[in-house]
Amino acid sequence: MKSNKKIYMWPSAWEKPVVKGTNGAVSSNSCYATQAGLEILNKGGNAFDAAVAVSLVLSVVEAHHSGIGGGCFTLFYSVKDNETFALDGRGTAPKKATKDLFLKDGKVQDEWKDLGGQSVLVPGLLKTMDVLLKKYGTMELKEVILPALKYAREGFQIGYTYSLTMHDDSVQRKMNLSNEFKNYI
Repeated sequence: MKSNKKIYMWPSAWEKPVVKGTNGAVSSNSCYATQAGLEILNKGGNAFDAAVAVSLVLSVVEAHHSGIGGGCFTLFYSVKDNETFALDGRGTAPKKATKDLFLKDGKVQDEWKDLGGQSVLVPGLLKTMDVLLKKYGTMELKEVILPALKYAREGFQIGYTYSLTMHDDSVQRKMNLSNEFKNYI
């Protein structure tokens, strides 16, 4: 099969923009998300507020890796509770899913579990972010979502892997997954 994949590199596959701050530390896969976390800290938000802002920005600028259509795991320490917590924010299976959803004649159908619409979960990321903000944050969603809204409305310069993903042949094959998913809700 011939691929028509195009290679776009900005600025190159090896360069990463750097973001620096003085009021805390934030690390992410994206300079945009890191900047958002630092902005939230500079506005008086705490680490939980910053983490939610980072996640929401990643949902916009790294949607092919991280997004509101997925889930997350969160491990954190609460000084207030003097305890370490783990939140499992993975999605849940659709209502009509069964234990043998990916089986045909007793054998796992890889294409069904990897590429089919029935492999899609009901997303858990936003609920997890909501729990973090309400229980441990100091800011409201309408405040921490602003950086993500800015990038969604005004745009941003995409990176190397985003470009590769957009031009990947498999993306076209996945365009009809929503129709398949409807059969399982």
